Amino acid sequence: HNPHQAITVLLLDVDYFEKFHQEHGFNQANAALYAIAQTLRHELRKEDDCLIKLNRDRFFILIPDVSQIVSITIAERLKSSIYQLNLAHHAGIAERLTVSSISHTLKLEELNTFNHWIHILGDELATYKQQGRNRCHQYRPQSIDHSIE
Repeated sequence: HNPHQAITVLLLDVDYFEKFHQEHGFNQANAALYAIAQTLRHELRKEDDCLIKLNRDRFFILIPDVSQIVSITIAERLKSSIYQLNLAHHAGIAERLTVSSISHTLKLEELNTFNHWIHILGDELATYKQQGRNRCHQYRPQSIDHSIE
C-alpha cells in the first residue's frame, strides 16, 4: 500500500445502547448488534473497507481511497441505514435505536496505531454526543462542531 494513500477512519457508536440492553435484555441486544453489523457490512465495499467491532456498542471502520466529502456521504448512509432498521427503543431518538459517528480522513502513513485514533475519535465523539445523538461528525483537530443532521 502507498503510505500517501488517503484512508478514512470512522468510529460509530450505538446511541443509548446500555439503556436498550436494560430495556430489552441480553438476547434482543445481541440481535440488534448483529443486525447493525450485518447492515454495516452490506453498506460497505466488501473488497476494500474493513469493519471492526470494538466493544459492546462501538464499531471502527477503515475506508481507503475516498475523499472527505465521500466519507461524510458514507457516514450519513450508514446512519440512515441503521435508523431504517427501526429497532424499537423507548429511550432512543424517535423511539428507535440510532448511531452517532465521527470520521477523519488522513494519509495511511499517519495511521500509526488503531488505539491512537480510537481514543482520539472516542473522546471527540463523547463531547459531540452531549450536543445530540443520531448525528455524523467530522474530526477537526481544533474541535469545532461540524455536525451534519
